[in-house]
Amino acid sequence: MDNSRIAEIFEEIADMLELDPKANKFEPLAYRKAALTIGSLQQDIAEIYNKEGIEGLTKLPGVGKTIAERIEEYIKTGTIKKYEELKAKFPVDFADLTRIQGMGAKKAFKLYQMLGIRNVEELKQAIAQHKIRELEGFGEKSEEELAKGIALLEESKGRMLLGTALPEAESLISKLKNSSHMRVDAENARDWRISSPVAYFEEGRRSNGFCHKDAGNRARNSEGPDKDNSLAEDRSEL
Repeated sequence: MDNSRIAEIFEEIADMLELDPKANKFEPLAYRKAALTIGSLQQDIAEIYNKEGIEGLTKLPGVGKTIAERIEEYIKTGTIKKYEELKAKFPVDFADLTRIQGMGAKKAFKLYQMLGIRNVEELKQAIAQHKIRELEGFGEKSEEELAKGIALLEESKGRMLLGTALPEAESLISKLKNSSHMRVDAENARDWRISSPVAYFEEGRRSNGFCHKDAGNRARNSEGPDKDNSLAEDRSEL
């Protein structure tokens, strides 16, 4: 399914638009709304497009004509021009960096401007060399907190976000529904953002495993003023 990748791209677009002074202030919210919808879909968004075209996509909550066209572009080409243009302007791996607890897009971009940090690996190197604590606005405590955040991120690697795990579990259940010996269960969720281990049961024997596909609808580290989700639909949907 392309859903998780499209949702991740839209989240990154939102991150970068928040850093772009020329961007419409409602655009980031619109992309985040669309990302939430797409990341939670139980049906492959490409299937919706193939059956109903742009019109079918615009029936989804938070997806207007402009965003539907972006989805169509990705389905047809595997990329989105607006995303590539923004990445050229903001060459930072926001998708991974903003998964670190306490790291938002603004902080990630500030680290890029000050130290040229573009991804988690480069951030780890800067922390190991104690470069973060020397930066204005950070300090030793911030460096330690980022190190802990990276450790938590690495601990959860390979797990899926709930919005992606549940649709895939439902799909698997559907495929196995004619079997009387197997079922799929999600248990022990650590919090609402990250899916639990998926336990496979066969003839009463249990073996635990984790979902091994990463997901785009990630937990956000919001920076700046709270967003007003009561904005009129035509102002928060593209």
